[in-house]
Amino acid sequence: MGMVKRDIDKGRRMADVFDYGSTAALKTALRSLHKLRLSAEQGCPTAQAILIDLKTALGEYKSDEVLGRVVVTDRQKEAIVLHLIDDRSLQETAQLLGVDPTAISHRVASGLKRMMHFLQTGRAA
Repeated sequence: MGMVKRDIDKGRRMADVFDYGSTAALKTALRSLHKLRLSAEQGCPTAQAILIDLKTALGEYKSDEVLGRVVVTDRQKEAIVLHLIDDRSLQETAQLLGVDPTAISHRVASGLKRMMHFLQTGRAA
């Protein structure tokens, strides 16, 4: 993926801001997606790059590199969006989707793993 490597305004490397190899950092970024969106709209290049990367990994943007390939499944995306982005509990997410909370936990974990692989390599798993 053609990720922006430097925040032009602040001169910081993107890796200093966000670690694509950490599940905890990925969860934090997804939980902060609304804040990232606001920062991106205000012109922050780092927020713009991270937002594009996350949305591409979630299947919201189709780049030439991922066209026709799925990074996360629909079930994984649904669980990630409801639980992490919309900040719903595992129990509430499970109830909305009609599954057991352990299924939601598994979908989120496996989806994050696939997203991390994609964000690190630029290839869908």
